[in-house]
Amino acid sequence: MKLRQAMIEDYDKREAFLARLNERKLKEQQDKLSTTIDDEINGDSEESTEDKKRERQDIQMLKADKFGLMIGSPEFTNMAERWLASKWRNLATNRTTVQRHRTGVVAAICKRSP
Repeated sequence: MKLRQAMIEDYDKREAFLARLNERKLKEQQDKLSTTIDDEINGDSEESTEDKKRERQDIQMLKADKFGLMIGSPEFTNMAERWLASKWRNLATNRTTVQRHRTGVVAAICKRSP
């Protein structure tokens, strides 16, 4: 149940962040700023539209599953594996480090080396 909740919260946070980016993009377009910002925002997404559709469908199914009946199913296992793989991929590509503490493992953004 905790993994299901973490997947939903992660998706909601990302969607809120992208919505804020789009609002900012619209404001900047209205102010007639340079068009390079459009390229940066649109170029940020490395995932294909098919992956985004699949993730959106997965999250909608998880949100609809109020009683956690999907948790034992192969579909949930596949969703969880894809989600965890994307988390590790993001950790690897966003220059983060993983540190061990007494209470568990913490990932932190590391500074760029010279």
